[in-house]
Amino acid sequence: MLTILLIDRIMDMRWRKTVKWVLESINHFITYSQFMRNKLINAGTCQETISVIPYGVDFENIPTINYEREFVIFSGRLSREKGVDLFIKAVSKIKEKKLETVIIGDGPQREEYENLAQELGLNIQFVGWLNDRNEYYRYLKRAICVVAPSLWIENFGLVIGEAFACGTPVIGTNSGGIPELINNSGAGFVVERSADEIAERIQVLIEDKAVREEMGGKGRAFAEKYLSWEKNVARIAEIYEKLVASE
Repeated sequence: MLTILLIDRIMDMRWRKTVKWVLESINHFITYSQFMRNKLINAGTCQETISVIPYGVDFENIPTINYEREFVIFSGRLSREKGVDLFIKAVSKIKEKKLETVIIGDGPQREEYENLAQELGLNIQFVGWLNDRNEYYRYLKRAICVVAPSLWIENFGLVIGEAFACGTPVIGTNSGGIPELINNSGAGFVVERSADEIAERIQVLIEDKAVREEMGGKGRAFAEKYLSWEKNVARIAEIYEKLVASE
């Protein structure tokens, strides 16, 4: 008789075989991060068939005006794996109780997080998704920092690149490709999944304008060098051209 455990093992074996077949059928892989490249290599993929080309950022919609830094921001899907509750609990530990906090995005746990903020006595603006990219980037440019408290394995984290392009430091959890972006740029802090640790780093950026500006400058320089849509699309096109020519 098939048990649940045996069924799980069979399905896992079938899934592994399918993944192996798919990987062996692909001529070339383009990943958003070195983290994902390493995952593919560990799965048996030839290193020479993998290129790392990150997401691009829409620089055209980023305002050139320098705003006063006044917010701490989370931007993303409001669901458990994104660590939104961790962000809210961290904000509750900040000394400046009148600190303006903005949560951009929507998702299945929005009401739950609104209730949590209310229970903790926090004045958090839940602004939903901002389809106007110019408005979205204005928020990021007015932020003291953006927090990416993800609990799951992130491949890249687009909001991190967007924050860098806006000259805004990022505090991100030690998850997936997040440390790679922050450590390579020098534009923020990598923390463990701890509300206390996130709060400590937010406090540093609130109090130390020099650190904030230095990290913001490094983030902008990193984004211009590595996260340009034009440059990255050109690299992708070059890979396609070589593959077509080799057929």
